[in-house]
Amino acid sequence: MKRCVAFLVAEMWITEAAARYAVNVIFSVLGHDMSLPENGTEVVDIGENKEAQLIKGNVSFGTKIDADELREYDSIGYKAFASNDQLVEISIPESIKKIYPKAFLDCSSLKRVTLSRSIQAIGRSAFDGCICLKTLNVDNNPIFTVSNGMLIDKVQKRLIRSTNLNEEKISVVNGVKIICKKAFERLEAIQITIPRSVEEIEEDAFYLTQELQKIDVDALNQKYKSIDGVLHSKDGAKLLRYPQGKKDIAYYLEDHVTTIYKKAFSCTANLVSVTLTGGVKEIGENAFEYCVRIESLILPRSVEIIGERAFQYCEKLASVMFPQGIIRIGDCAFLGCKLLKTVSVPKSVTEIGNMAFAGCKSLAKVVVQENVKYIGDKAFGGCPDVEISIKGNEYVETYCKVHNIKYSKS
Repeated sequence: MKRCVAFLVAEMWITEAAARYAVNVIFSVLGHDMSLPENGTEVVDIGENKEAQLIKGNVSFGTKIDADELREYDSIGYKAFASNDQLVEISIPESIKKIYPKAFLDCSSLKRVTLSRSIQAIGRSAFDGCICLKTLNVDNNPIFTVSNGMLIDKVQKRLIRSTNLNEEKISVVNGVKIICKKAFERLEAIQITIPRSVEEIEEDAFYLTQELQKIDVDALNQKYKSIDGVLHSKDGAKLLRYPQGKKDIAYYLEDHVTTIYKKAFSCTANLVSVTLTGGVKEIGENAFEYCVRIESLILPRSVEIIGERAFQYCEKLASVMFPQGIIRIGDCAFLGCKLLKTVSVPKSVTEIGNMAFAGCKSLAKVVVQENVKYIGDKAFGGCPDVEISIKGNEYVETYCKVHNIKYSKS
């Protein structure tokens, strides 16, 4: 229940109180005799003085906000300035103790933020989407500091945000244990160096670092290592992040890689081909999304799972060879692969996810074997000329009839 509340608060324009109420109602309807107490989630601490929290829409400000304009508030609320494309500079007064999650989300013109020594908490994703943020200043704060252009939580050892927008080489300060989501968002760095102290790199830490060619990791780091500039787990079994700006047009996975992690190759600009080794078992969600130059794909026999949206919008992908042994093709796995022409689904596949091949405008023929037991909604939506060749599967035949898809039996 707490996770449901946290998701609603994080992803929607909704207060914690409203999210908690909604979750309690849903669980009650489902027959579960339980409920979350009013202050039991710890998702967002709304504080004792609710009226002192700056809430989105209560007050309008100009492009520059001085500390005096905010002295009546003790916190900046959830999404308080979100999507404000006019705000350029803000100074936070000592009266404000907390900045809530996503407070400055997508403030696309924000360039300068000055934090006071009294700030005690900065919520997750507070500065996500602040693509012009160049300067973060902190005035003698016991919890937060700025070092080498990086906003760091000294207590939790978290790198929250780097503002080195124009630096070619960036080194994370040794002592940082966690690199937060979108910490390096849209940086123009060519190389980022990870020190020995880092224990966790959150998903999307390297979000849209389009110029990045190398991720270097200290050899003494116990969680991660770099192989030819590509970030891997220490044991080499997981490929975690391929630098989006790496110049190579071809890439060969290391033999010991078993998992291509979520978003590992997302938005990679130059890759035309990727050779997967026989040890790869799982291709994670969004693993190759928006790899717009990849033309063909041969999956080894070891692959069992293709995650959701794994190859969505690989616009030049014209052919895919699926291995025997693959069990599931995830939701939206090949969404928008508009040059994909033919697909042969192997006998081992039991499930084709929702919108798995939606928007594949050139898709003409799909061969489906007898073991498929489920095809998701709009799996072939937006494929005007597709014909399903069915091999002894009444379920697929019925699916084609219901969805008005041309089919043939063999």
